[in-house]
Amino acid sequence: MGRQKLSPVDESLLLPTADPEAVVCAEPGRQMAYRYVLRYFLGRIKVAPQPLGTACSICGATDRQLYGDKRVCRAQIAIASKRDTWDPVKDGPRPGARDNSSGGTCIAEGNIVIAGPHVARIVTKVAPAQDLPDELEIAYPTEKEGVAAKALAALLRDPPAPPYVVMVTGKNASYPVGVNFGRGVVQISGPDGHQVDRAVADRLVASLQGLSASEVKKVRRMRSLLSAGPDRSKKDTDELNRFRAANPRIGSLLFEMPSGTSEEFKLAEKIASQVVDPVEDTGTDAA
Repeated sequence: MGRQKLSPVDESLLLPTADPEAVVCAEPGRQMAYRYVLRYFLGRIKVAPQPLGTACSICGATDRQLYGDKRVCRAQIAIASKRDTWDPVKDGPRPGARDNSSGGTCIAEGNIVIAGPHVARIVTKVAPAQDLPDELEIAYPTEKEGVAAKALAALLRDPPAPPYVVMVTGKNASYPVGVNFGRGVVQISGPDGHQVDRAVADRLVASLQGLSASEVKKVRRMRSLLSAGPDRSKKDTDELNRFRAANPRIGSLLFEMPSGTSEEFKLAEKIASQVVDPVEDTGTDAA
């Protein structure tokens, strides 16, 4: 569906709390991520506080405590600061709190955060700085098991009750974090933040499940050839026809798939190429 221009949100509707330590950011989405997840990963702050009234370098707010030359709040420090890592073999499925300041990695490096009043979930290598509450789910991003991809697939299949935020982080950590107020369209925040139609993406993930990354790439090319219509060359038309004849299940679904350049296809390709759960009767090897 493309990129979203974020609308202002009444913070008071999202953040009723008697705990002043939980309110650190003027941006509702980043604040929500901090309140329910990120605060447990904030270790010792090593930079000096800025004078009150200093403008945040990300959202421009002047009424929150900021730190360091980058002029950011504790929520942003929790995302971007280098921290210790945890090991699911040594630490078990739920790591305990630690000083968390060795500088191994940070949440900004390819992690997933799903947070709100009804959900608290993180896929990360970063060890917590505080003991995690029982309701906060944590998973180590093991690529072989497709942990991060499965977390996104589960989100599409059964999103949490709103409001909630979804962050797929990257090394550029200074992006707006949007709040989801419904279940039909999901705003995924990150360096390449975008909206996806949840039902369309979920159906596409199911269609592509069981295929390898190269096979999914082939399907995307076939969908693009189909979209070209009469502008296709004879060579491309012959290639498309051969594919559809050899792969009847996927071939019959090409018409229902979104454009190969859509955000839904990009997300589904990322998920399907990593989730290795077998699917019965795929009817195709996408050869």
